[in-house]
Amino acid sequence: MTLSPTKPLLGHPSLTLQSVRTVECSDSLPVVFIHGWGCDSRVWESLLALLNYSGSVYTLDLPGFGRNSHCKVDELDELQSLVVEALPAKCLLVAWSLGGMIATQLAARFPKRIVGLITIAANLKFVGQSDWQEAMPKADFVAFSDGFARNPSLTLRRFTQLQAKGDGNAKQVLTLLRDKQSLLGELAVVNWAPTLRFLSEIDNRDCISRIEAPALHIFGDSDAIVPVAVAKHLKGAVILNDVAHAPHLSCPGRVAALIHQFIGGHHELSRYHKQKGVIAKSFSRAASSYDSLAILQRQVADHLLSLQKYPYVGVLADFGSGTGYCSKQVKSVAGEHEMVNVDIAIGMLSYAKQHEAVPSITSHQKLDHVAGDIENLPFGGAVFDGGVSSLSVQWCEDINGVFDEIHRVLKPGGWCLLSTLEPGTLFELEQAWRQVDSYIHVNQFVESSTFDDSIAQSGLIIESYQSREEVMYYPDLPSLMRSLKGIGAHNVNSGKNSALTGTGKIRALIEAYEQYRNSHGLPATYEVGYYLLVKPGQAAD
Repeated sequence: MTLSPTKPLLGHPSLTLQSVRTVECSDSLPVVFIHGWGCDSRVWESLLALLNYSGSVYTLDLPGFGRNSHCKVDELDELQSLVVEALPAKCLLVAWSLGGMIATQLAARFPKRIVGLITIAANLKFVGQSDWQEAMPKADFVAFSDGFARNPSLTLRRFTQLQAKGDGNAKQVLTLLRDKQSLLGELAVVNWAPTLRFLSEIDNRDCISRIEAPALHIFGDSDAIVPVAVAKHLKGAVILNDVAHAPHLSCPGRVAALIHQFIGGHHELSRYHKQKGVIAKSFSRAASSYDSLAILQRQVADHLLSLQKYPYVGVLADFGSGTGYCSKQVKSVAGEHEMVNVDIAIGMLSYAKQHEAVPSITSHQKLDHVAGDIENLPFGGAVFDGGVSSLSVQWCEDINGVFDEIHRVLKPGGWCLLSTLEPGTLFELEQAWRQVDSYIHVNQFVESSTFDDSIAQSGLIIESYQSREEVMYYPDLPSLMRSLKGIGAHNVNSGKNSALTGTGKIRALIEAYEQYRNSHGLPATYEVGYYLLVKPGQAAD
């Protein structure tokens, strides 16, 4: 079995998140599309073909539909838990009809996870009552539900016709809906019934006001299911003329343009990590030279792995895997396991895959490579038995998010070996630069006390910690600087001087650094923290 964010891991009961396009996570927020009742994620194909978006794009089938047709939920809270567990840590949701109603609830409940919301033909309350007339009359909904219980196929055909009714491109919409509908078998009839009931239970009239994320709500003026009058109750509503209940099928180009405009108009959505692109590209460029220069990285990884107290079994991950050194070492000593290399730098993953020792990977040891950001991992919750992360998290902006994500993706009883650079790293270079100018020339690292607080807040437990000083020696300063650049670890701080450094400053830096020379050469000191973290709970047998 090949592990990826598009497939469940080792029988995990979470929903399947399907990757449409996974790209190097730099500045763009992942977007997840959720369909409506009676169909599945194929309903997005026309729109996705026109979507020109730089970030990762996913689709999610609701329980009972499409790739998740096997999954039945009886309670709305259960459905919400399954959906949010499957989503990336932070994402923009684009959701239609029932999917839009569910997405609205999630945006209100999980403001740190859902940072943008686009709904299409989604009512605040689907079934009408005395204080809400902008909805399907209750008698009509009861008749529809009874009809589905008695004759599902006939009722679904009538529902499909109703979705296209009044649309200027009704024939096109009807054809596409029929083509994209989920297969209606006995299992579907059983599993769709609860989600039909949810249509009558969801009431978003209060929670809509609690949503902090920017939102866009798209309606068709000829919708026979969701009255266009709902738009007057919503900020950020857009009404499309001559369009019924399926705008993304009737006029996918217009909907794609609205999505592009919405994302472009909200800076926090289009560029949510200010330095991620710089870091990812830096390490991608260094992939081919990394292994020949990364002596320190190998020493740190070897020591980190020596601290392991738990068996290497089950589904394991290397978070920030680089060229795959850790996974190779784990494979050499591990028992039966599956390993996922996760890295933000596509170049690193490509190099690791190309240099993977395929013949030595046995039938009980499998390896996969997945593009992903440690702060926003593209996996469901509780999928890994253990993890390794060596000298990666120091490049992250949101340390709280890092440990929240590690906690989220680990199974109860799961563990994570983690090493990171700490303050004092490259102090010789930092002090030498201070004698030259006032710019930031050395990457700044987080105090261990800050790490400890973030780990505790995430719910992880520090089983062991140690700090070690590692010293590397170089014949001269240019050799040190070439080594840093060769492994992608040169300065990426926002306070650095973007102008070229003159020869005069370089000579002054070399002179200032020479004061640290000893019999071994020019030292470069690295302060390294080593952690063994555990997620509380009983590990499954």
